[in-house]
Amino acid sequence: MQRPHRALLAALLTMIVVQAAFGQRKTIRPGWNLFSKEQDIALGHEAAAEIETQVEVVDDQRLTEYIGKIGERLAAASQDPSYPFTFKVVADPSINAFALPGGPTYVNSGLIAAADNEAQLAGVMAHEIGHVVLRHSTNQASKRSLFQLPAVIAAGALGGSGGMLGSLANIGIGFGLNSVFMKYSRSAERDADIVGARMMAAVGYDPVEMAHFFEKLEEAGAASGPQFLSDHPNPGNRVQYITEEIASYRDDSYTTTSPAFASMRSRAANIESATQESVTTSELPNAAVEEQGIAEPVALSPTKATGPGYEFLVPDHWQAYVGSNAATTTVVPSDGANRPRRGRTSIRRGILAGYFAASGTLTQATHSFIENLQLSNIRLILDPAQQKNFHADHIRAESNFLVGPSTTVRGERENLWVVTAQRPQGLFYLVMISPVDEYGALYPGFQRALSSLRFSEEQPAAPPTSTAGIFAGQGYTFPYPPDWTVQPNATADRVRITPTNGVLRNRDGTEAITRGYLVGLISTDEPLENAADRLLERFQTTNPSLRLVRGQRKPITVDDRQGVSIFLEGPSSLEGQREYVWIVTVSTNEGLFYLAMISPQGEYRELYPTFKTTIDSIEFD
Repeated sequence: MQRPHRALLAALLTMIVVQAAFGQRKTIRPGWNLFSKEQDIALGHEAAAEIETQVEVVDDQRLTEYIGKIGERLAAASQDPSYPFTFKVVADPSINAFALPGGPTYVNSGLIAAADNEAQLAGVMAHEIGHVVLRHSTNQASKRSLFQLPAVIAAGALGGSGGMLGSLANIGIGFGLNSVFMKYSRSAERDADIVGARMMAAVGYDPVEMAHFFEKLEEAGAASGPQFLSDHPNPGNRVQYITEEIASYRDDSYTTTSPAFASMRSRAANIESATQESVTTSELPNAAVEEQGIAEPVALSPTKATGPGYEFLVPDHWQAYVGSNAATTTVVPSDGANRPRRGRTSIRRGILAGYFAASGTLTQATHSFIENLQLSNIRLILDPAQQKNFHADHIRAESNFLVGPSTTVRGERENLWVVTAQRPQGLFYLVMISPVDEYGALYPGFQRALSSLRFSEEQPAAPPTSTAGIFAGQGYTFPYPPDWTVQPNATADRVRITPTNGVLRNRDGTEAITRGYLVGLISTDEPLENAADRLLERFQTTNPSLRLVRGQRKPITVDDRQGVSIFLEGPSSLEGQREYVWIVTVSTNEGLFYLAMISPQGEYRELYPTFKTTIDSIEFD
């Protein structure tokens, strides 16, 4: 009579042990988000319809069903299986996969062919499912547009006649191919790895195979870099932390493959290539490129490119095209553009000209523009030795040089010669693109365009809408309000970001921040608390009357990193007023990051929401 009770007790004890082991896991939840889950799903549905006009979805029932079964098993084991996941194969030999908000997931045929076993394929799919359930895309969009998106949502503009994607495009948010919101931070990558490993273990795949596949891509991509690595930066030692993560999962053996894998891999490898084809300039008007904005050939002259407030000579036998907004110009030779059969055109050889909205000095605005270029190709490296200042048509200009793997031809490297100048319309840019081994041959045409560049005082027909800025420092980014400006401080190690009334000029010619931010990075290897002490001393040396408010030095978490929050009070530079200084510090790989938020005491309540949302939106690499 006692045996059933003993069996029950043994079962209960086993359950408790298992629950205890699993209970030790780090809880990974979706981050702060202005979108609802339902909006994620609606966005993904709209984006999928758009993307499937640009890529070639494989019409192979057996391969599609095979991928679908793997994906459905993994999604059912995810921490939120309620998303309406779909899984499709794209005819593309490049090694890549991506998932849209809400669940539409796409796997390139090249990735299937590159996997050594089914567990590696499942690992990439689990990783993408992780991005969906953790809502990484809309989390990024929320952080980068937090000063615009709430107003759009409050006005009920989302989901209007142009759909959600159309409404979001008006404020610079997109979820299509090559969108910056589909490229993730290293912390997001690590979280997707961990929740993906948990899914794999739950359905019986060896999670370490996910890490092995990513390592394989890193080794193979040393020279050119698979597309997957451009969108998914390596967060660190994947094998180590995935192994540590799964140590207490289960004792029995995992599987790595299935009888169907070899034949499915062969089918994927034999799919007709959908690689980029060279297209002639006569085809470009029908390609409608979002990034370059190509719409129709320039009719004014076959030898001159013109735009609002600028013109330059076109290299011999090249053709110029104006963008849909008439402010951008693309100039290419007959073999200068590449595009997938149903994808976007990209420039392999050519010149791009136009305007970029950026505030600050010429160097600061140029830095923002270059960072924007690097969002599309994170392996582009700026060569500081090539930075030069000169004059283009008597206007102060800056020249920079970047080199990295091409995004248009696998295995090829490219040069980007970037020339910028500040104009009334914004930051003017001239980007000259060339394969590395053709730069010498193309240089005379580039030099002709640059030396013939002429500016006029023509104003744009409609000034661009003010948008929130994104400040990018060494290893971190955060947004700031659209009417604030970025300026270098007196010392080179920090930058100030202030509203129009944020800086007070003293009688002795010095300037003091009365409202706004001081942000910077201090090179130090001290522990966080000690480094925060040194920073506090620096602030109190500058203003000896600043005092730490009692009880207001506290630990804080910023983008999943430990930090210290310090609150100071003292006399303000504004006559008869006092000021608050809220300092947030975080240890990073580069040193001690700090953000000091300054406000007159009487305005702190008004400025606090801006301070808080900025802190919530800081992202570290």
